[in-house]
Amino acid sequence: MKRGAPIALLVWVALVAWVVTTSMACTESPPVDPVPPGVDAGRDARADATSTPREPPSCEEVVGRPIVRRLTSTQLDNILADLFASPDVPRADVLVDPVVRGYDVDANAAVIRDLGADRWMRAAEAVAAWAIPDHLDAITPCTDVGAVCQLAFVRQLGMRLYRRPLDADKVNVYVEMLIDEADFESGARTVLAAMLQSPGFLYRVEIGEPVAEGEPLVELGPFEVASALSFFLTNSAPDAELLAAAGEGRLVTDEDLDREFDRLLATPRARSALGHFARQWLLVDGLEGQVKDP
Repeated sequence: MKRGAPIALLVWVALVAWVVTTSMACTESPPVDPVPPGVDAGRDARADATSTPREPPSCEEVVGRPIVRRLTSTQLDNILADLFASPDVPRADVLVDPVVRGYDVDANAAVIRDLGADRWMRAAEAVAAWAIPDHLDAITPCTDVGAVCQLAFVRQLGMRLYRRPLDADKVNVYVEMLIDEADFESGARTVLAAMLQSPGFLYRVEIGEPVAEGEPLVELGPFEVASALSFFLTNSAPDAELLAAAGEGRLVTDEDLDREFDRLLATPRARSALGHFARQWLLVDGLEGQVKDP
């Protein structure tokens, strides 16, 4: 075993425990007190990490409500780099990721306001201009304006960016955008920029459906499971293989999930995601730029 592997394993176990306890939080649990002005939130977090663990609240079979989360800048960069199989995609770090108690994934703090929307519009257009025509083949081999090619492009791109199949109405809207332009490349560029600005792309929609009428528990659909699993392990959207498994009913059993868990965990993206979490957990993100206190 390589040196450092036990530490990495401990960090990963802590990550799993954190996600499980967070996702199973009770709806009736008391809210976390905000950090008062002037108080060092990092100091409080360090104290919490070394103090005696507190007893978890009694859930009484009531779990936390589903939350729609905005993608972080890191996740946006990862998704685009994975989609085009290139590290040279224009950076998508124009949105601010508020850090709350050390982490940049707080669903309540990460919102898009007017200024952020304008910045992201410009970033989306820059990505589209970079991607098409030079990297169009990463999305589809089609290059003509025929109906078959139009549908293939919209559906394939929509699946990767929305993390689920597009419904018929959305497909029609994007096809109309495409054919309104002078040529296929111009239309594809317009569609890509539009999809990148869509709430269906910018927000993780993993809210499920109630398991029974009047019950608080919900069951995630296969594409929601794929999204949750992928962002948890790789901090990026599901790859083509995971999306195919979701579409073919191969994300149902424990064995299915174990197979995809092991596959994703072996990817370089998972290693990067683990490091990203560990830096925030240990409050050392940005440590290189700090001035040493003598």
